[in-house]
Amino acid sequence: MLELLDQIDAANASGLHYLALMGALAVPDICAALAAKNGRTDGTKYRQWVRDHIAEADRQGLSPSDLYRFRCSMLHQGSGHHHGDELERVIFVEPGNGPKVSSTKMINVGGESTHVIDLVDFCTSITSAERSWLAAHAASPRVMANLVRFIRRHPNGIPPFIVGTPVVG
Repeated sequence: MLELLDQIDAANASGLHYLALMGALAVPDICAALAAKNGRTDGTKYRQWVRDHIAEADRQGLSPSDLYRFRCSMLHQGSGHHHGDELERVIFVEPGNGPKVSSTKMINVGGESTHVIDLVDFCTSITSAERSWLAAHAASPRVMANLVRFIRRHPNGIPPFIVGTPVVG
């Protein structure tokens, strides 16, 4: 699990912002599933995990429901829009030559409500919350039982299927 968080942070630092954002949005699902009796997650568990473990300030103005809807839009449709919601769009500002987004901004243009967020700070806040949660819960029997199924990188393969070649599985 820590390797996944490290890769999300590395993607963010390398300018691979799609991957960083998608990974950051998915990991609350993973943590919620790890803590679940059945090892599965859903929207309710995702929102509760966000509510319990990611401070409101670190969500940069997104409610747990906003974050879940954005996660669904981004991961399932590749969209930054929340169709039919009061908050229709979320825009993440990449680091660069322009001014840094020092605080969350709501912009309403032509009746469309848009939430503007610093991408690096947002992803870092989420991976930090997940690291804290994992440190506090890794020894839980339920989390340990569910971690057995967590996908991992195996640098020397998975014998007898593949030996000597790194695999993810």
